[in-house]
Amino acid sequence: DMNVTINLPTPIVSALSGKLYRIRLATTAATVGDPICSVVSQISKVIVPPVVVSVTPPVTICFGQSTVLTATGSGGTAPYTYTWTPVAGLSATNISNPTASPTTSTVYSVTSRDVDNCSATATTSVTVIPLPTITVAPATVCSGVSANVTITPVSGVSYSWRATTVNGGITGATTVGNGTGAIINDVLVNPGTSNATVTYTITATTSSSPACTSTATVLVTVRPNIVITAPTNPTICSGAAFTATPISNITTPAPGTTYSWTASLLSGTPGSVTIITSNTATTNVSITDTLTNSGAVNGVVRYVVTPYANGCGGVPFNVDVTVRPSLTVNTISIPAICSGGNPAAVTPTVNNTSGGTNTFTWTLQGA
Repeated sequence: DMNVTINLPTPIVSALSGKLYRIRLATTAATVGDPICSVVSQISKVIVPPVVVSVTPPVTICFGQSTVLTATGSGGTAPYTYTWTPVAGLSATNISNPTASPTTSTVYSVTSRDVDNCSATATTSVTVIPLPTITVAPATVCSGVSANVTITPVSGVSYSWRATTVNGGITGATTVGNGTGAIINDVLVNPGTSNATVTYTITATTSSSPACTSTATVLVTVRPNIVITAPTNPTICSGAAFTATPISNITTPAPGTTYSWTASLLSGTPGSVTIITSNTATTNVSITDTLTNSGAVNGVVRYVVTPYANGCGGVPFNVDVTVRPSLTVNTISIPAICSGGNPAAVTPTVNNTSGGTNTFTWTLQGA
């Protein structure tokens, strides 16, 4: 008799769980069937644990991102194979740790098999959060006013923005840090004489976990700032017309800068200065009017003028027009003199009390 105890270094390959087995130990492969050179063990029952597979818990990603799914087989008889379904969004379907990049939320199943074709299946899911949308339109604004560019708000989404490209020397754009909210409200000033632009980059962020972001750009065109050199304040006689032409930094496109105005009596006798007009049209290239002063003192009419160019209004300025009163010569008596005698002195008087020296010209009527 031969009593042999042996510890096998590896599991019995392809043993079926619950079956009865004898183990024959021989000195060589050729003597396995020789009862003298081999020994048979007692009857033993082989117990093989069932195959179990564990998998990555459900995960949430943003659209366009990826995640690694990991399956781990145990029990049964190693090694294990893996099969994943569905195939959409997976880098591979026959490995334990594929990369998943689905475009929509997906439930994945993985089946693990051991060498005896025993298997187990587990599931996990990848939830895909859509990226936030950014809806915004390009804008054209006047210099010196709020850009007021509105981003269409979406519930659960916050917005930040920053000027990433500034042209034409524009000032007032947020270039350091970020503005927040759904309205870009920078006050932009264009010091040039032609249009200039600012490009804003907008970032939208969801309130989800994880937070998902998207970006977009919007172009804001800024009309040039209107700079006016006011004309010299004119002085006219009653009943005369005047024309005052300012000088503007914007001359193109034609007609360049135009003007509207309102007029009011700044000083003088109320009711004496007439034909004061206001012109609300924005197509005038000069300030022009005809004024009459029936009083005895100078009247001053103030024109408050607003310039316009490229659809934008500028800073109002004043033009003060002095209107001298109409002169009325009082009736004078002409004395009789003898022929050849000394001339008679005649001193006319007028209604001018506004200052200055009156001068006269004479014409001889009759003989």
